[in-house]
This record gives sequence, structure tokens and C-alpha cells, in this order.
Amino acid sequence: MQDPFRNKPTDTAVTAIARTIEINIMQVLQEEDVPKPLAPENYYLM
Repeated sequence: MQDPFRNKPTDTAVTAIARTIEINIMQVLQEEDVPKPLAPENYYLM
């Protein structure tokens, strides 16, 4: 994991992490239009 942002299978899933934070904040604020979590596209999400 020397370079975690090069779109490889072992990379850090920054976009998925940010989406999860967004969903959690919207749920705490009781928003009605909460986005769905991101699904893996080319590899997998941990």
C-alpha cells in the first residue's frame, strides 16, 4: 500500500468512505432524501 490512491484493488476507498459519512450525517439530521451506499465497480469495497 505504498501508493493508496492509484485505483488498484488494495487502494483506500475514499469515495465510499465519504459517501458513508454523508449518509450517516443525513440520517442524524433526519433528512428524507438519503443517498444509497456506493457499490463496488471494478474491485471490492472493504
